[in-house]
Amino acid sequence: GAAVRVGGVASRPELNGRRGTVVVEESEAGRLGVRVEGLEEALSLHRRSLSLVAEGGRPAASLQPEATSALSRRVALLCDGPDGLPLRHTAAALLPLPAAQLLSSQPQLAAAACAAFEERTAQGLERAAAAQALHRNAPWTRVGVTLSRSAFARLSALRFAAPAAAKPPAALAAAAPASADLGAKLGLGLALLLLRG
Repeated sequence: GAAVRVGGVASRPELNGRRGTVVVEESEAGRLGVRVEGLEEALSLHRRSLSLVAEGGRPAASLQPEATSALSRRVALLCDGPDGLPLRHTAAALLPLPAAQLLSSQPQLAAAACAAFEERTAQGLERAAAAQALHRNAPWTRVGVTLSRSAFARLSALRFAAPAAAKPPAALAAAAPASADLGAKLGLGLALLLLRG
C-alpha cells in the first residue's frame, strides 16, 4: 500500500505526524484502513487526514507536479481499479443475528472472515460448524457486507455444501439463495476466526 503521514486527527492527536501504510480501501465512507507505525491493528482514517509520503520520507507535496500526479494516480487506484470500477463490492449476507451484529459493528471483519473461510481445513470447519450451532435458534437477518471485488468473486465461486448449523431456515434460504450462500461462508469464516482466539 501507499506510504502516508497522518495529520489533523482531532480525536486521536497522538497519531498526528506518524507514518503509516494503506492496507484497506473503504471508499463509501471516504476512509482508508491504515496500519500506523507503533500500532498493531489498522485504523480507519479519513482521506483528508492523510498525506502521501514519497520515498525517503519527504511529503509528496514537495515533489515536482508530474511526480505528485503519478503518485495521486496510484492512490486513486485504491478507490477505483484501472477499469474505473470500484474495487469494493457490497452484497447482502443472510446470517444469525449475533454474526450480523458483529459484522455491522466491525465491517473490517468481513475480509478476515472471507480469508479464514478460504483457508479452512476439514477439522477447522467441523469445529466452526459446532460453534455456529450455538446460534442455530437465533433469528436470522440480512446484512450488507463489503469486500474487495476479488475476494467477493473468489468467495462466490467456491462451491460449498454448508453444514446444517450454517444454513438459515429453508424458507429464508429459498427466498435469497445467494445471500444464504454468502452468509454461510462468512458465518463459518467468523466462527473460524473466533476459534483461533
